[in-house]
Amino acid sequence: MVTLPLQTLSNHLSMKIDNDQLKTRVFIFEFVWTEALIKHIIELCNEKGIEICGWAVRRKDMKRLLGVWPDAPVFEAPIPSNLGLIDFGTNLLHGFSFEEEENIRFLLDRERGYQNNMHSSQARYEVYAWVESVLRYSKPDWLLFPDVPHNIFTYLLYLCGKRKGIESLMIRRDLAPHLFTLNRTVERSFLPLNLQSEHIELSSQTVEYLKVLRFGAETSPIYMHKQRRNAKPLQIVKRSLAKGFDLFTKKSMGAAITYIKRRQLKQFYESKCEPKLDMTKPYIVIFLHLQPERSSIPEGGVFAQQWLMAQMLSTVCSVQGWNLYIKEHPSTFLTGPKLYRGKWFYNGMKALPNVSLVSTSVSSATVLKNAKAIATITGTVGIEAVAKGIPALLFGESPYIGCTGTYRIKSQADLEAAILSIRDGVEINFDDVSRFFCAWEHDVNCHNTERARTADHSKFWAQGVPQTVMFSKMVHFIENEKLTSLNNMS
Repeated sequence: MVTLPLQTLSNHLSMKIDNDQLKTRVFIFEFVWTEALIKHIIELCNEKGIEICGWAVRRKDMKRLLGVWPDAPVFEAPIPSNLGLIDFGTNLLHGFSFEEEENIRFLLDRERGYQNNMHSSQARYEVYAWVESVLRYSKPDWLLFPDVPHNIFTYLLYLCGKRKGIESLMIRRDLAPHLFTLNRTVERSFLPLNLQSEHIELSSQTVEYLKVLRFGAETSPIYMHKQRRNAKPLQIVKRSLAKGFDLFTKKSMGAAITYIKRRQLKQFYESKCEPKLDMTKPYIVIFLHLQPERSSIPEGGVFAQQWLMAQMLSTVCSVQGWNLYIKEHPSTFLTGPKLYRGKWFYNGMKALPNVSLVSTSVSSATVLKNAKAIATITGTVGIEAVAKGIPALLFGESPYIGCTGTYRIKSQADLEAAILSIRDGVEINFDDVSRFFCAWEHDVNCHNTERARTADHSKFWAQGVPQTVMFSKMVHFIENEKLTSLNNMS
């Protein structure tokens, strides 16, 4: 495993492409799931006259990339193990917006543990300086991401690139499990969609997906079924025994301690829940997000702090005389990523007026049934609610923004206007929901994997299959942009 010294990078930043071709320079993050995927990217870029001027990967993935392309212009992410590679001659006082700074703080916390705020602040500036170094040496025209940038390196890369006028292109895989799309920004940017068409032509996978959301009582994604299965005591014992002596490593012991903390936190949460919910009085229900995850950080912006969303809703519900119910994401208490909750979180929620916590034993379908509306940042529950005829308040960059029955909330004024509309009654036509999906499915940048809702989509992703198709769409998108630019110049 090697990281190329910056002083010699200029010797490696070119691929063997004919000089008479007009080259576009792209900087790639990851896209290294398989050797076949890496080869596809290199061959496609060679064919299209696109220069790969940089490729950022985590240290664990360097061997795979360099095994295929020994002279790859590789950069270590999120930061090089040798800090001497960083060019610290950058003005780091040029900050970002309040919302962006919030995301940076949250993403730093996700990356690793720090001694204190001073430690994390220094780490922020070091990654910031590294990103500026990378951009200065690679000089890309485009930044290509396999997902919405949601680690500290890619998010700062995206922000610094945007500030320098460098274009970004990212894969989004959240409209439905089988649908992939492209976006240029973390903020949702939508092409004009034809939502008036009388002809609705949907794939069989989307028909099945919407049918389950509309009529199904159990709509949990497949990954949650696997989480529940893996969280059973017998499964935990089996995995522990399989580790052998590795069971006593620092990482394994830490996971065991976190598991115990999750169990204790669940007991505390349940003790704070209302024993019986009043379903006769008007209410809104918040479905909390599992954190830290891309769907709230960075796609939630300031509302990644979910207490803020609850505070705003508590205020408007108090004015209307409505209740506010809050239901925790069940994966919070299962085995998984870093535990982001504490007693402080639920105590803070309970302190708000008109707020009741909902037990995890109460199904989402039960609490959805009589709700005036639901609130989420970007969650699938938003489109599930709309499919069932219930309005959805979307506090983040949700894929369902623009669908009938949804309200995009960026401010208190947005929320107050939405509540007045909902109070007067909202009729949601399911055909309009279908038209929304139909419009997306027929967009040139959309890819349907044609896999059923119950398929293991994570395994498919690990094999690099959808990334191969979507990278080709990225290249096609860049070619079209270049042609448009040349036509405008001429």
